Amino acid sequence: MKIIKPLSGLLLLVGMFYVIDINEVQSIIFSIDITKMLFAIFFGILGNLITIFRWQLILKLMYGNFKFAWLLGIFGQSLSLNSVLPGGIVGGDVFRSYSVATKLPKGNKKIGPKSVIVDRFSGFWSITFISMISGFVILITVSFGKNHTLFAYYLAFLVVLSLGPFITRVNIKQNLSEKFKLRSNYIVIKVTNLFKLVRTGSNYLAATFLLSLMTQLFAVFNFWYCLQAVQIDIPMLQLLFCSTFIFLSSVIPISIAGFGPREFGSVAILSLYGFVGEALIVASILYGLTTTFQGFLGLFWFLRFKKDLFEKS
Repeated sequence: MKIIKPLSGLLLLVGMFYVIDINEVQSIIFSIDITKMLFAIFFGILGNLITIFRWQLILKLMYGNFKFAWLLGIFGQSLSLNSVLPGGIVGGDVFRSYSVATKLPKGNKKIGPKSVIVDRFSGFWSITFISMISGFVILITVSFGKNHTLFAYYLAFLVVLSLGPFITRVNIKQNLSEKFKLRSNYIVIKVTNLFKLVRTGSNYLAATFLLSLMTQLFAVFNFWYCLQAVQIDIPMLQLLFCSTFIFLSSVIPISIAGFGPREFGSVAILSLYGFVGEALIVASILYGLTTTFQGFLGLFWFLRFKKDLFEKS
């Protein structure tokens, strides 16, 4: 059963190649702009470095100070795990959680996974916020064009995701219990726990807001340069609007390093702007390879970086 999920992502990618023009794909690959790819790698690395600063800030707010160099080593190793293990980003996040937990006293072990969940939550919320703002700007200035209805539904989805953390500030458990008279109902408990998790993450949104915006903008710049490398000249505003759908597709846990679902998501939404599937697939794979490249850099810490640089305040 464990092999089914990563195979699903691989089969999805293979299936996409089956229905496109392979000769066109080869032509696109041979014409890749290397300079643009170097810019893509640069912004990918820069975005991850700021992500580590954000994670460090979250840990400081939750417990105490962790040295950046130590977190850099752990994060690098997690990228390596994400590049080889099935399950999207789950493998690397489990490693990050465990590594931090081993450095904490017995009563604070849960801070490890909590810090990683909040870190992911902050990043996810910021990209939905960026996409939502971009969507409204497009709607006001140039409209959504012939796919107005689809993009309008997508914008509504972004609004719900962006406002979700603030909606959960209310006492959900009490409201559900009083309305449905189900104080021990399984579904109510699960919904309550989900909202509690979101509410916990929202406590850190203000503190990490600027770092999260920078991280996600650099991720979009990374993807934009990958698109530019295969001669897809998409306006930045449109890509910012579509980025949540693309990045959300990549974290579906049925693949290795997001390959397969990310390409499907890219084609599904960006083809609505008239871009051809072959170039979109190649650009999406290039984006994934920039992360895989960083994962190989993370092997340095697997092989060489063993010094404990943990420091608590």
